[in-house]
Amino acid sequence: MLRPGRRRIYWDSCVWLRYINESLEDKEVLDTLLRDSSMRYGDIHLITSVIAQTEVAFAAAEQNNQTLDADVEQKIDSLWKDRRAITLVKYFPALALEARGLIRMSVERPGA
Repeated sequence: MLRPGRRRIYWDSCVWLRYINESLEDKEVLDTLLRDSSMRYGDIHLITSVIAQTEVAFAAAEQNNQTLDADVEQKIDSLWKDRRAITLVKYFPALALEARGLIRMSVERPGA
């Protein structure tokens, strides 16, 4: 459920993959954003497309080793379960344009 008054942030599949792969340069930031989004009075609200549930299929280590890990699959599945933290939205053309707009806005930084 979208919560009014919060900044909406769209996470594409590539962000979820960085989270699953525990990319060291991003881990702290992604953990903070996910935690803030799950808080009742947090400042942000994370939105992602249901397509991410398909695209985030395995971690880099699984792909590199060509071996699937049940723990990784459980970690991936747990991402989509916290509906306070993440809103999964159906994908359709209007959403695609709005998501692109949110992604493009992330390029502009205050004071830049």
